[in-house]
Amino acid sequence: MNIVLTNDDGIDAAGLRALYTRLKKDGHNVAVCAPLCNQSAKGQSISVKSVYEVRRDAKFEFGVNGTPADSVMFFVYSHEFDDFKADVVISGVNNGYNVSSDVLYSGTCGAACESAMNGLKSIAVSATHIRQEGESDEGASVAQLNACEFVANNINELVKHIPEYSYMSINVPGNSDAHSFEVAKVGYFPHSTIITKADESANANSPKFYRQVVYDDRRCRYFPAESKRESSLRDDCSVVNDGKIAISIISVVPRTISNKLLGMKLK
Repeated sequence: MNIVLTNDDGIDAAGLRALYTRLKKDGHNVAVCAPLCNQSAKGQSISVKSVYEVRRDAKFEFGVNGTPADSVMFFVYSHEFDDFKADVVISGVNNGYNVSSDVLYSGTCGAACESAMNGLKSIAVSATHIRQEGESDEGASVAQLNACEFVANNINELVKHIPEYSYMSINVPGNSDAHSFEVAKVGYFPHSTIITKADESANANSPKFYRQVVYDDRRCRYFPAESKRESSLRDDCSVVNDGKIAISIISVVPRTISNKLLGMKLK
């Protein structure tokens, strides 16, 4: 299988390198087109009418000084990969979950979404950032390695079940056995933001600096699902909290609820 790897942690990130090694071990052809540096929480943002640096490390390995979505667009449109026909684009393995409303901010998911929008099968793979007791902070975590194992062992079956203009999101907990999984819906939790002053300049005309911290408490809220079968699924937060790998399909076409406007009376 021809597989393209990208991410938002950067081309040299341990999660991407571990997945590269594991897929090569199984004999897959693996290309890499990823950001040169960490681009976490960049979502699906792109550089518009911009010039950016690109580093070529091998025939089919490029580091792009841009966002995760920029990296995907470089793969699709630069002609540097014309001789590499991708069967799937895999974004990850991310250092940290991308569950529920994380997918709105995640560069990992943004790259997968950009791939799907361009007609490519794509998978976003994420693992908890919490390391087990005694686990080294260097290299890929146990959760990331389990994610690599799960994806490599099931790649053909996973790709087979990705619908057009959708991408698959996989989240792996730290206590996963690399086998147990559950199909999950994507929930929603609100993020909270704290903004504080980063300095106390005496000069009233000096630039002011503020620090922004975004966090969440992972308490999912629920919205009506489009079908009874979808309603019966647990949310991805609950699944990973139970130690199972959560697998979801996310459409790249925004869901509309415009029917609620029918009968609206405007002046």
